[in-house]
Amino acid sequence: MKIAICDDSLRDREGLRDILLSTELGRDCDYCLFSSGEALLTALESTFFDIIFLDVDMPHLDGIETGKIIRQKKENVIIIFLTSHPEFALHAFECEAFHYLLKPCNTEKLNEVMKRAASRIGLINRYHVVKTKNGPVRLTVSDIYYVECLDRHVIYHMKNEEVVTRSKFQDVCDSLRDFGFCRIHQGYAVNMDKIKSIEKDSVILSDDRSVMMSVRKKTEVSLAYMKYVEKFVR
Repeated sequence: MKIAICDDSLRDREGLRDILLSTELGRDCDYCLFSSGEALLTALESTFFDIIFLDVDMPHLDGIETGKIIRQKKENVIIIFLTSHPEFALHAFECEAFHYLLKPCNTEKLNEVMKRAASRIGLINRYHVVKTKNGPVRLTVSDIYYVECLDRHVIYHMKNEEVVTRSKFQDVCDSLRDFGFCRIHQGYAVNMDKIKSIEKDSVILSDDRSVMMSVRKKTEVSLAYMKYVEKFVR
């Protein structure tokens, strides 16, 4: 894995790298250290990172604003915020942060977070093969926002495109369940990683699309989502 650490404190960014190097998963990672959000954003134009550790309290462009810009450009990158101020936690999750750590970080906590991050990366990099009229197509699971059953067809809704297949919707839901999808309606299943909020009769996705949800399924969907979030963010 390739990891970026962005902190305006030299001691803190080098200290975090040294602690990560002592963890089970961190010792085999590649590290890039940045002293500002601006420097990190410049690097992201030509470099991919699996995980980005961001200090919240930085001059000029703070960690929260940096995180928002990163999320617009890199939808799947894992962002973990670091700060001495717990009151910033709610703002951190506006960037769909994977985790929020209070300084100083200890080896045990970082090891636990790294294991969950590795599990998430595994899900991000998985593929789902579907049959279309033009032949089989391999879809990256993390690119699928929701799946719809319409007139005996199954439609995979991505960010900017749709893929249409002729499949049994129940079979599709069963095959996607292990990837974090939840059936919210007779004709819809959503990627829980894309859920922004759960309303009375709909689910709002991270790109603000609304997907119809059966009212009787709200409790079931809410519980499934809570378990999903706890698995990665606890």
